[in-house]
Amino acid sequence: MLAVIGLGVMALTLNWFDVATAFPLIGAEFHVGLGSLSLLISLYIVGYGLSHIPGGMLATRIGMKRTIVLGLAVQGMAGVMSGLSRSYPELALFRVVSGVGGSVFVAVGMAAWSSGSASTMSPWPSGSPGVRHSVPEQPLPSTCGSTCSERWGGTRRWSWPVYSNSWS
Repeated sequence: MLAVIGLGVMALTLNWFDVATAFPLIGAEFHVGLGSLSLLISLYIVGYGLSHIPGGMLATRIGMKRTIVLGLAVQGMAGVMSGLSRSYPELALFRVVSGVGGSVFVAVGMAAWSSGSASTMSPWPSGSPGVRHSVPEQPLPSTCGSTCSERWGGTRRWSWPVYSNSWS
């Protein structure tokens, strides 16, 4: 679980700022200016800031493991939906939801990490069929990041780097 938390923090950081590199493409597609584009980062931070305490409260109800997995799932799915957004308001909403998921994950994940319980936690019940309980020694990178989006079939769309960074 310690590796999941570490990789999750890396994904959170990518998700936080991945839209900044796509500002010109997002602005052109949705016909918005720099102020509205900058708001996308702020909206992520708003969702992130509002959910730390509720994330801790949720962890006391359903447990740390489930809360960490839930937070990662919400952040990941909202990040994917951000990349698939068809309008600026839709993108803005998914940025807030992604911030909420990231906050829930980080608040509980950092508590688990600092308490030392992260190294023994497994997000799945013991004996789950087909579930591997170890992380490969050298995991393969899942994305190349926003800066190499043209390598994906020559696409110049902003949504692919945002979509892929959500699953880092």
